[in-house]
Amino acid sequence: RSRRQRQMCKETDIKHIAQQALKYLNSQGSLFFEHGFEQGEAVRNISTALGYHNAQTVRDFNGHERITWADYTVLSTVFSFIVDF
Repeated sequence: RSRRQRQMCKETDIKHIAQQALKYLNSQGSLFFEHGFEQGEAVRNISTALGYHNAQTVRDFNGHERITWADYTVLSTVFSFIVDF
């Protein structure tokens, strides 16, 4: 498999984990991912699309995006639904 195919598989895994985490996070919880250095933007986008907010990424000592986290609150999801409705 190509590098991009492997990365896409990992992004699918990240989306699955983020979806499942919604069942278990406290109403003001955060979800953290350590990921490949080229996946920061994808993880932020996946998190935001699933209703997480304040997605942020920090860089490792080599300057590569390495850890992304996003917050989740029940109210932000309800508000987002109302606004989209």
